Amino acid sequence: MDTYGSKILECHSTNSFGFVQPTTTQSNNKSSAVYLYVSNIYQQGRRLLIIATSSLRPILTDLGLSETFDQELRVPPISSLLAMEHVLQELELFPSDQHRKRAIRMLEDAGFAGRDDLSPKLQIGIKKLLSIVEMARQEPENVAERLTGAMLELRS
Repeated sequence: MDTYGSKILECHSTNSFGFVQPTTTQSNNKSSAVYLYVSNIYQQGRRLLIIATSSLRPILTDLGLSETFDQELRVPPISSLLAMEHVLQELELFPSDQHRKRAIRMLEDAGFAGRDDLSPKLQIGIKKLLSIVEMARQEPENVAERLTGAMLELRS
């Protein structure tokens, strides 16, 4: 996408907006401000890419934003190590395939099920996994250990 004259807004709707169900006597200042910002950019003829994540789809409808999106993509929770390995590969978290496979083995050893296990012991949303990946990236020499540690913390 050409970024000249364009804007990108990434928001995690339930967190960024501090959303509360609006009532007749209560307005939601944050969501109103975002709505005005989006409307203003749109009226100026600029392009806007919004990446919004929410586990509560009705919030976007309540905010009046769902009609403004051209596309919606539902990403189901990651429930197998094979799926997680694919995501980690696409995110280029590890410097080599060998490092990535080592991390997957560590997760297997930690009890996160085999690759083809039909009863998943792993359930993580893509938003949470992306957050863990970014945290693990902060310590390049211990990425696999940070990833495994963060996944184990989710279990407790």
